[in-house]
Amino acid sequence: MDCWIRENNVPDWAWLVFNLGLLFVLAFDLGAFNRKAHVVSQREALTWSAVWICLAMMFCGGLLWWTGCELAVQFLTACLIEKSLSVGNVFVFAVRFTSLGLPKQNEHQVLFWGDLGALMMRAVVIFAGVALLAKFT
Repeated sequence: MDCWIRENNVPDWAWLVFNLGLLFVLAFDLGAFNRKAHVVSQREALTWSAVWICLAMMFCGGLLWWTGCELAVQFLTACLIEKSLSVGNVFVFAVRFTSLGLPKQNEHQVLFWGDLGALMMRAVVIFAGVALLAKFT
């Protein structure tokens, strides 16, 4: 990963600021805005989706301005793929919650712990993959 950072002229401090900012926004979202168990309305869900998409597009604009077109296009492509995959996940969650009879007010808590677990597992897999690539290249 160090080689990729150097090739794209992204300094280490920028990665630190990015990761700290991401952790702050995630903690703020999960800890402040979604503290109470409640039924999420369609309006609230659409509003939060718009907020997160706007933040991602602002970051994409920063990438475009700072590093050029290639990284911005890669980020935008990854965002579009992630959003398309998340639509499938929403369908799976809806089917599972309905089949298990999960009360609507508890769905957010189940999704919270599921998201947290998924983030941790992704981090483990990413760091293991980076270590394996570094060892065998």
